[in-house]
Amino acid sequence: MITGMPVMRERERVELSLVAGRVLAAPVVSPLDIPACPTSAMDGYALYSGDIASVPTTLNVAGTALAGHAYGAPLGPLSCVRIMTGAPLPAGADTVVMQEYAVRSDDTVTLSVKPHRDSHVRSTGEDIAVGEVLFAAGRRLSASDIARAAMLGISHLDVLRRLRVGFFSTGDELAALSSALKPGEVYDSNRYFLRAALEQLNCVAVDLGRVADDPASIASALREARHAADVIITTGGSSVGDKDYMQSVLATRGTVGFSQVAMKPGKPLSFGHFDGVPTVLLPGSPTAMMVAFYVVVRDALVAAGGDNTPPKNAIRARLEGTLSATAGRNEYVQTTLYRRGGETVAAPLGRRLRDRANDRQVAHLDGFIELDGSQTRIESGALVDVLAV
Repeated sequence: MITGMPVMRERERVELSLVAGRVLAAPVVSPLDIPACPTSAMDGYALYSGDIASVPTTLNVAGTALAGHAYGAPLGPLSCVRIMTGAPLPAGADTVVMQEYAVRSDDTVTLSVKPHRDSHVRSTGEDIAVGEVLFAAGRRLSASDIARAAMLGISHLDVLRRLRVGFFSTGDELAALSSALKPGEVYDSNRYFLRAALEQLNCVAVDLGRVADDPASIASALREARHAADVIITTGGSSVGDKDYMQSVLATRGTVGFSQVAMKPGKPLSFGHFDGVPTVLLPGSPTAMMVAFYVVVRDALVAAGGDNTPPKNAIRARLEGTLSATAGRNEYVQTTLYRRGGETVAAPLGRRLRDRANDRQVAHLDGFIELDGSQTRIESGALVDVLAV
C-alpha cells in the first residue's frame, strides 16, 4: 500500500556481538567445512569396517580420541580407538560402533553387531561446506544466525545502516506523563509506542516531541524531521476535522500519495512526501494508530530497511465469542491470546476475558483479529487470522 520509500543501500562493518537484529548487506559465505574432518557422532569405538567379517569379533583398543584431542596415529589392523562424540576419526577408520554394542575388557573390545561403513560418522562439511552461502543479503540476523557465523570464526559482518525514523505527535490535548491531567487532556502515549515499535524493528528512533495544533508549528517540526530522518511518522491531525492540518501542510511542501484507507480502526492513515522525505500520517487515536502501524506501516519500514526476511506475524487462533463486522472494509479487533487444550485461543478484549489463575480481568493486547471485508459474522469456535504485535 505504501510505495515510494527508498530501500536502504548504505552499509557498515560491525563486530559480530553487535549485529543482532541488523540486516545483512552482503551474503555470508562459509570459509570452512563443518566438521573440518570426519568426526564421531556417538560415544563408542572407531574402526575399519572391513576388519569385521562376522560377529562377535574382538579388537585391540589402541588408544582414545576426544573432542579436541585426536588420536594421532593411523589405525592398525584388527584394532580400534575409544572415541567420544565430536572427536576426529583416526586415519584408517571409517565407522563408529556405539558403546552399547561393545563389551570392553582391559585393552580389547568385543563387538556384538556388524558395523556398516560410515555409521555414526559426520563427514567433512556435512553441516556447512566451504563456499556455501550461509545467509543471503537482506536477511535480518537472529541469535541462531550469529551463533552459526561464530562457528565459522567470522568476527565482523557487513550490515545495512539502520533506517532513521523521525516521529512526533500533534494535538493541543496531549500532556506529558509527568504532569497532572487538566480537563480534556490525555497523556501522549503514541510517542512511547512508536519509539518501542521502531526500536523492535532495529530502526534509529528520533523522537521530535509533541507539536501544537497549528500549521506553522507542524511545518517547523516537519522541516526538522526531514534533516534528521530517512522517514517521518506523525500521529494526530490526519483526518478532516477543523484542527486537522497535517495533510494541508504536507501538500504545501510535497505530495499526498493517498489519504484514508478502507479499514477500521485506522481509516485516517495518509502517506506522502515532505521535501522528498517519505512521510506517514497516522491517526491520533492510540488504537487506530497501532492498527495502522502494524497493518500497513511496519512492513513498509521493514522493506525500506532492506530486510527480505519473511514476516512471522500471522497466527491462526480459535475465536472465543462471536464477532460481527461491516462488509466492504477490513476490520481489526483487539484480542488477547492464550493456550487452551493445545491450541491458541483469541479472546477479543471487549469480552473481558478472565485470568482464572490470578482471578483478575485481562486487558493485555497480543494482536488484532483480521476480518477481511467479506465476513459479516464469525461464530465462536471458528479459526481466525490474528496479526500478532
